[in-house]
Amino acid sequence: MKIVFSTGEASGDAYAAALAERLKPVLPDNVFLLGLGSRRSREAGIEILHDTSRWAAMGIFGSMLVAPRILWALSKFKRFLRKSGPGLFVPIDFGYVNVRLARYAKKHGWKVLYFIPPGSWRKDRQGGDLAEVTDEIVTPFPWSAELLEQAGASAHFFGHPLKEMAHQADPPTERTGVVLLPGSRLQELQLNVPLLAAAVEGLDQEISIGLAPSISDEVFRGLWQATGGKEVSVVRDVRSALRSATAGLICSGTVTLEAALAG
Repeated sequence: MKIVFSTGEASGDAYAAALAERLKPVLPDNVFLLGLGSRRSREAGIEILHDTSRWAAMGIFGSMLVAPRILWALSKFKRFLRKSGPGLFVPIDFGYVNVRLARYAKKHGWKVLYFIPPGSWRKDRQGGDLAEVTDEIVTPFPWSAELLEQAGASAHFFGHPLKEMAHQADPPTERTGVVLLPGSRLQELQLNVPLLAAAVEGLDQEISIGLAPSISDEVFRGLWQATGGKEVSVVRDVRSALRSATAGLICSGTVTLEAALAG
């Protein structure tokens, strides 16, 4: 049997990795973990069929730039779903792609468990077509489960995975310095790095930059050096950085919740 994950952004990749680490000790040997993901999924033992580290985009123009790469990978991934199933398909957020893949997987006999459905944070509405493309939904917010149940889906609220993941970080140390989190998409860095450099110019504090797995050190260093900004250290363990910094300049999405959990 196969359990196939589908992620498209850094947060989804982290959730898939956390799920895989929880599942592996209890799965029989004949169950295989595969999917669309990136570094964290790979490190957690998921066989990566297509790397999604460069899939995330902002706005229409950014989406047009990555669309050919995504469409090519999705055509091959659909062929995989059609020929190697059925099994369990676990899409994670990234609704524009994953809702379509969920529909396709279900059509070809896969069971679909949507983990963290798109727009689950909205309190006024949820995806209207999620009921028909899923068998089960696990959502991080209680209102999301209620709205999805009202729409005919089988939805369950088990809490937000980030809360548990945050407690797995190193215990807090004495808080010092400022951490900058410029985002997990290349376009976010291109827009935010010059602003962050200007914001901390002249600040008499140690500055660290928390980078998502989807961003290489070389890419960041090139952007930062172009600003002429002060020397900074690069950290990859963002949760520990948040728990040890005095303050943070943060963009965007999931990491804002991580910052709140870190106090």
